[in-house]
Amino acid sequence: VSTETRADAVIFSVEDNGPGIPEAERALVFQRHYRINESSQNKVSGNGIGLAIVADIVKDHNAHISIADAAGGGTLFAVLFP
Repeated sequence: VSTETRADAVIFSVEDNGPGIPEAERALVFQRHYRINESSQNKVSGNGIGLAIVADIVKDHNAHISIADAAGGGTLFAVLFP
């Protein structure tokens, strides 16, 4: 978790070391109850609403969220709050 402050924005980012998110599925992970290919999750529990809630909060604050590959594997989520 890191925070960067700029003159016009604050960027909050979170990085994990999981298997990553295929680029074709990145926009879909913000849909309620969407789960990436379950065979790669080893049947991890969860209902798939966490990122949908994050997307709602980001939208309510006129912010922007992005997803990228993290250095060394995993996923980097960054939220830019104007």
